[in-house]
Amino acid sequence: PVANGSGAATITVTVNDGGASNNIVTRTFTVNVLAITDFTRPTDQITAPTSNQQWTNGMFAMTGKAGDNVAVGTVYYALNGSGWAAATTANGWTNWTASLTLTPGTNTVQAYAVDTSGNYSPTNTVRFVYLVLKPLTVQIVGRGTVNSNYNGALLAINKNYKMTASAAAGFAFTNWTGSATTTNATLQFTMQTDLAFTAHFVDIQKPTVSIVTPASNQQWTNGMFAMTGKAGDNVAVGTVYYALNGSGWAAATTANGWTNWTASLTLTPGTNTVQAYAVDTSG
Repeated sequence: PVANGSGAATITVTVNDGGASNNIVTRTFTVNVLAITDFTRPTDQITAPTSNQQWTNGMFAMTGKAGDNVAVGTVYYALNGSGWAAATTANGWTNWTASLTLTPGTNTVQAYAVDTSGNYSPTNTVRFVYLVLKPLTVQIVGRGTVNSNYNGALLAINKNYKMTASAAAGFAFTNWTGSATTTNATLQFTMQTDLAFTAHFVDIQKPTVSIVTPASNQQWTNGMFAMTGKAGDNVAVGTVYYALNGSGWAAATTANGWTNWTASLTLTPGTNTVQAYAVDTSG
């Protein structure tokens, strides 16, 4: 026996040689005895990435530290549930590294150490985010605003966003078109490459029109009359139409975008009736 459980030991064996004289034969052997007494687990730590870290490059140099009371044998790592691979070290696993190729969105890395006695460390897990940033295109048709308006902004692939359309006075929101279509004012989307959206607003405000001359119950002694009026709109007036004594509608004329308009009337003796209405450019 060896007192400390390892080292050299001498074994003496005495046997009958089985011959005719039945001699007793003694043989002595020297053997090396190695007792495995290391039951201490190694330690392992992931130093980079850190939990919830955000990263904008597709490659990441994962780093860590490992230690043991005797010696670390290997550190193994895995990315997003893939198979375990051996990390590399230049100083006996005091520090170790591994090169990662990331997936857009949340990535999960794990690592554990094995010492030279076959003991395993606990498995460490870190989750962090790979942000692939791409531009978003947002357009507006009609009058209104978008909140938040991400037009031209660099947004993270696979991340969820939302935008809300709000109509200006005299307009109404109708729908979103583009990479997604919806009639809801709030558009929710998951960012992907080459996304583009358009918010549509329509003009719902009627134009205004007034007849300035003739005045009601006015008396006139000439067979011709220059009818005048005013028109306006939140966007633009398209045309003003007039009619005399129930005749068909005719277009008036303007020299200043229908702020003022005129029409030449040929009157009938007695009471005459004139009418007018405006149509804006939104119909």
